Amino acid sequence: MNYGIENLKKAIKFACDFTAQCATALADGKFAWTESFGFVDELTQVPGLVKSFPELKQEVADLTETERVELYNYLKDNFDIPNDALETLIENSLAFTIAAVGLFEQWKTLKK
Repeated sequence: MNYGIENLKKAIKFACDFTAQCATALADGKFAWTESFGFVDELTQVPGLVKSFPELKQEVADLTETERVELYNYLKDNFDIPNDALETLIENSLAFTIAAVGLFEQWKTLKK
């Protein structure tokens, strides 16, 4: 059974949205309490994310190569990081991780 990747996409979206909001809130080097209102959108995602934890584990466990590439493209296409060097580093790290997981799965299959 394939569980898909919709919950993984939600988790990635939350992580990217939260990180972007942190960067915005700390852009001036300080965090004022009024900046906490900027996290409302991210906080509304938390209950659904927590609820999806069991499905997240299943989605990760049965990730296919096609789904790994789709997740990589989802991240690359939907989240722009202002620092281009950092964005390239993150994209390359994600591509490396996807390739390493795929390689691990191939070795695991070969052992059977």
